[in-house]
Amino acid sequence: MTKAIQWRRGTTAEHSSFTGLNGEITIDTTKKTAIVHDEATVSGFPLAREDLSNVPDASLSSRGLALADMTNVSVGAVADLGIAKTDLSNVSADATETEKGQVEFATISETITGTNTTLATTPAGVKSLIALPTMFIQGLILENDTDAEHDIKINVGKTRSADDTTDISLASVITRQIDASWTAGNNAGGMPSPLTVSANMTYHLFVIMKLDGTIDVGFDTSLTATNLLSDATDFVKYRRIGSVITDASANIVGFTAYETAGGAVDVMYSSNITDYTANTSLVLVDVSIPKGIYAKGLFQAKAQTNGGGAETHLANYDGSQQTAFVAYGGEAEQTRSLYVGDDSQIKLALSGTSARQMITLGFTDTRK
Repeated sequence: MTKAIQWRRGTTAEHSSFTGLNGEITIDTTKKTAIVHDEATVSGFPLAREDLSNVPDASLSSRGLALADMTNVSVGAVADLGIAKTDLSNVSADATETEKGQVEFATISETITGTNTTLATTPAGVKSLIALPTMFIQGLILENDTDAEHDIKINVGKTRSADDTTDISLASVITRQIDASWTAGNNAGGMPSPLTVSANMTYHLFVIMKLDGTIDVGFDTSLTATNLLSDATDFVKYRRIGSVITDASANIVGFTAYETAGGAVDVMYSSNITDYTANTSLVLVDVSIPKGIYAKGLFQAKAQTNGGGAETHLANYDGSQQTAFVAYGGEAEQTRSLYVGDDSQIKLALSGTSARQMITLGFTDTRK
């Protein structure tokens, strides 16, 4: 017949004065666990349950054991072991290229600046640094808008900044007004102070950018956008994307622009402009092309006579590549592309008895 063994038992209080026999096992009915005795130690040695539920937190900590929620582990102890809390609140040192630590993400501006060695970069930051080729420009073509005499529409495109350090991308069409003071945004004034639109002037258009990626466009007479950047707060990057001229009434001369290879633009005037009517010796004459840019103009020279000779002579601004067309008892006419120089001039001579004129048809702007 099976026999049951029943160990001596008692409460924790009763065990507090009990030593037991050497090797004896008793049951603590309060702790609900077995106690091993050595005949010398009062209360004996309680045995831990499988789930450790009867073991004080202090005992676990003293043995280097952590609770599941780690509430018995100090932040200092975690830090000493090189373990970070979920919220990194116990991590104080920044990571570097050679040291582990706390990581902070860089803004787009900080990514573009590119001098910090502790900040991490997001995909958007990486994209901002994938550079276009040197002095690249594509799109950003100008056209007269609904108010053709005062408004210029700039089409989408992208370019490197004038200092060739930053990509600038215009993602949507924007219209700027030459007869209104600078205000950021579409369909708003684009003329910086202290400038106002005047007759027979050249105005350059610039795409500008803040370091946070904000894009806008404006006018200036300066080839380095000095006035525009002074008014356009926090805009620091720029690139000239085209130029326009005004007529005697301070209206923008109408044109159509066509993009060509390498980002250059061919500009054809909506109406021919007669720039010269009489001159018999080869001299510099002003032509209706924006000043200050490296451009090649398209010109047509005519001279007529009822008897004798009629001549047209055309040459680049420096006198090179001169051509002559001579007719007797009729009209001498030639159409040529010529470099105009910074002052927008070419060399011209016309001779004949009537209908002497030189017409500017348009120009090519390299935008470099």
